[in-house]
Amino acid sequence: MTSSATASVSTRPPRRSRRGDRLLLVVMLVLAHPLVTVVALAGAVTVVATHLWFVLLPVAGLVGLKVVGNVFVPDDPPGRPVEAPDEPELVDLVRKVAERLDVHEALTVRIAPDANASMIVTRQGRRRVKTVLIGWPLIRCFSPEQLVATLAHEMAHAPELGDRLWLRLAVTRETLVEKQGRLLAPPAFVVRPLLRATQKRLWEAEFDADARAAQLAGSEALREAMRRTEGLVDVWDLLVEDWVDYLADDDEYPIDLYAAYAAAAGDPHVLARARLRSGAPDPEPLADTHPDWAQRAQALPEPLEPVRPDDVRRLVGPVPARGAVEIRAWEVIEQWCADQVASAEKDEDWHPVSLFDRPATAFTPPADAYRDGLRDGTGSDDLRDGLRRSLTMIADGDAWALACAVDAELNTLPAELGRWVASRLLATVLGGALDVVLREAGWRPATHWLTGVLLPPAADRGATEAAEEADDVPLDLQALVVEAVETREVSRLRALLERA
Repeated sequence: MTSSATASVSTRPPRRSRRGDRLLLVVMLVLAHPLVTVVALAGAVTVVATHLWFVLLPVAGLVGLKVVGNVFVPDDPPGRPVEAPDEPELVDLVRKVAERLDVHEALTVRIAPDANASMIVTRQGRRRVKTVLIGWPLIRCFSPEQLVATLAHEMAHAPELGDRLWLRLAVTRETLVEKQGRLLAPPAFVVRPLLRATQKRLWEAEFDADARAAQLAGSEALREAMRRTEGLVDVWDLLVEDWVDYLADDDEYPIDLYAAYAAAAGDPHVLARARLRSGAPDPEPLADTHPDWAQRAQALPEPLEPVRPDDVRRLVGPVPARGAVEIRAWEVIEQWCADQVASAEKDEDWHPVSLFDRPATAFTPPADAYRDGLRDGTGSDDLRDGLRRSLTMIADGDAWALACAVDAELNTLPAELGRWVASRLLATVLGGALDVVLREAGWRPATHWLTGVLLPPAADRGATEAAEEADDVPLDLQALVVEAVETREVSRLRALLERA
C-alpha cells in the first residue's frame, strides 16, 4: 500500500452555481465601487444617446478589462523571487508537493519577510501564474514536516485560484470589508448577508485544504504547523515593530533581526505574553476569511492511510544544516528580508546594533509614561500611590472607569472589544509601573526579551506566600493585571507592591 505522502491527493474544487456567483459578484462590485458604478452607468447612457456605441464601447471595454485585471492580479507581487538554479532544494520541494496534490502547472516561488504563507496569483508579462509565498520565519523556525504541511495546505488552494470568478468574488469581498466604516460605505444590513454567504465558502475552502494537506503530511504535522504559525505571528506582532521603531528613533537598525526573533519565539515567556496580547474580539466576525486555529485543528480528519514522517521528510531532501529546507543563499535572503522590515526610513549613516545587546527596557516607554497614565487614571503623581489607588478601583469593580480615564477613546469601541482593550491597556500601564518599582527593589528580569516578567531577589525568596509562589517561577505582571481586572481579585498584586 502506498503511503499518502507519495500518493496523489485530489484537489478538485466543489462545483458551484456559476449563475449565482456571477450575480453575487455584480452586487458586491456595485456596493464596493459605487462611484465607479455611477460613472459607468452615466457613460453607458451617454454612449446610447449619442449613437457612438460602436466607437466608445470597445474603448471602454478595453479600459475596464485593464483596470479590473490590475485590481485582481497585482503587477508588483510581494516577496523576493526564488529561482531553481539559485535555490534548487526549495523549488524542488514545492514541485514535489504540487505533484502529490495533482497540481500540474508551473508555479513560482517567493520568500516574504513576515511569518505567513499563502498562494496568490501574480503576473509574469502577460501571463497569470500561481505563486507560492513563504514567510522567511517559517523556513527559519519550522521543522521539515511542518513546512511540508504548510506548503501542502497553501497549494491545495490552486484550483480555487484558477477559478477567476471565485477569485474576483474573494477580492471584491475584501474590498467591501475594507470600506466598512468609511464615507459612502454601504449599510451593514445589506453587506452582512453577502459576507455571510461568501464566508461560508471561504471557510469550506480552508477546511478542504486542511484535509488534503493532512492526507499528504499527516494531521499531527499540520496541527503542529498551525500551532507554531500562530505563535510566530503573535510574537512577530508583539516585538518586531517596536524593535524597529525604537531603534529608528536613534538612527539605528538591527543587524540580527531574525536571529533575535527566532530566539524570542522559542522563549515560553514571550509566547505566553504574545498570547495574552493577541486574540482581540472581532467586531465583525463575518469579515473573517479563515476559521481560527482551534476550529481548524479540531476539524482535521485523520489521513485515509497512515503517513510515515520519514516519507514526508524525504520530500525535503537532505537534512538541512539549519531551517526546514536547505537554503544556499541564507545570509543574502535573511538580510534582504530584514531590510524590507527595517529600512523603510533607513539612511546610509544609520548605525547597526545587535538586539542581543539591548535590554528589553530599551524598547518600552520610560517610567514617566506609566506615571502619566496613573496620573490620568487616579490623579496621583507617585508610582506606588497611583498603583495602590488603581488596585483599589479594580477591586471595587471600577476597572472600566479607570481605563477610560487613561484613554477616553475606549468609549468609542464595541462593548466586548472595549473590555478586552481596557484590560490590556491597564496591563501595560499598571504592569509597566509595577515593573519599574520591583526592579528598583532588586527583582530580576526572567527573560531578555520582555519587561514585566520578573524573578524575586535571591535573598528574598520564600519570605512571603507570594514569594513562595514565585520561587524560580517568573511572574508576568501583565498577566496578573489582566487576571485581576477579570476577577477583581488584587491580593497578589497588592502583596507584590508592599514588598517593593
